[in-house]
Amino acid sequence: MSRNFIPAVLSIGVGIVSGYYIFQPAIRELEAEKLKTPQAPPAQSPPGQSPPVQSPPVQSPPVQSPPVQNPPVQSSSSVSDNKE
Repeated sequence: MSRNFIPAVLSIGVGIVSGYYIFQPAIRELEAEKLKTPQAPPAQSPPGQSPPVQSPPVQSPPVQSPPVQNPPVQSSSSVSDNKE
């Protein structure tokens, strides 16, 4: 059992260390951005008025590509007619 346990623990440890090393710059950048721009609390509307309704984002229609046209295929009988 210990023969299989050591490689598994070692590979998990290597995966954790490499993931930390790879994603460390991105995590630090996100932390710095989060600390630099504090989020303001949402504005409240005066009593008796409903809050403004936000419309959903507009989605553009999908782009349609033109149909693919295959070149004409030559029949194999015209090639075999050239034999003498």
